[in-house]
Order: sequence, then C-alpha cells, then structure tokens
Amino acid sequence: MVAFLVPVASGIYWGIWWLNSPPLRIRHSGDGVTVGVETMGEYMTTISRLRLSDTRTGAIVWEVRADGKTPQIWRVELIPGENQPALTSIPMGRKYKVVTPRDRPTFTLTRGTPYLVEVWGASPDIFSSRATFEFAPTPNSK
Repeated sequence: MVAFLVPVASGIYWGIWWLNSPPLRIRHSGDGVTVGVETMGEYMTTISRLRLSDTRTGAIVWEVRADGKTPQIWRVELIPGENQPALTSIPMGRKYKVVTPRDRPTFTLTRGTPYLVEVWGASPDIFSSRATFEFAPTPNSK
C-alpha cells in the first residue's frame, strides 16, 4: 500500500507545483531578449516578484516586487547595455517597486554573461519559475 501511495502523493505535489508556478519563457528577439510571463501565450499573469542575477557572481542585477496589490504583466524586454529598472507596461493602479538597483536610473547587461531570471507568482513564498539566458554575440565578434 505504501509503495502505491508514495508515487501518487509525489504526482499530486508536482501537479500542484506545476499548476501554481508562473509561466516563464525566454525568447531571443532581435538584439535583445523577451522574458515572457503571459499565461496561455496572451493573458497577463500575476507576478509578485521578478529578479535577474548574474549566474557567474550571484549578484542581483535587477529586482522588482509588487507594491501593494499584486500586479499582472505580460513580458519584459531586455537588451545588452543600459536598461530601465522601472516596469512601464503594466495596467494603471498596479505598481512594482524597484529593489535593485535602488539609486540608479539604469542597470547594465553585457554580452557573454549568463543571467538567471526568477519570477514568483501570487504565492511568492512557495511557487516560482526560473530560466537562464545569454545575449547573442555581435555578428562581427568571433
């Protein structure tokens, strides 16, 4: 009986995790990267926190958290070079607070650096998704 219950319980746990973790897709688009968090490819998703880290050093490059109500977003566009830390394409009345960088108007992303993206859904202490990406090298570089 125990041999039957362990796989069933494990399957239930992973099913709950999969259904409650926010969607996360990384797409290379032109010179940049699109971090897609849309549900079923077109609907906004409740994201309570979004973090971008340098995987080599572990340093947090950029992080935003929901400020009050849990806002919903579709995607975030990132490019090599300077990026704005504030999210601008979210519905009115719903805001994110920039955690990192605190006192700078931009944060810088570089080619050849692997980055880790982490997103947390409506239950930020339990369910999250993560993915890594690296910007493509410039066409003239070897």
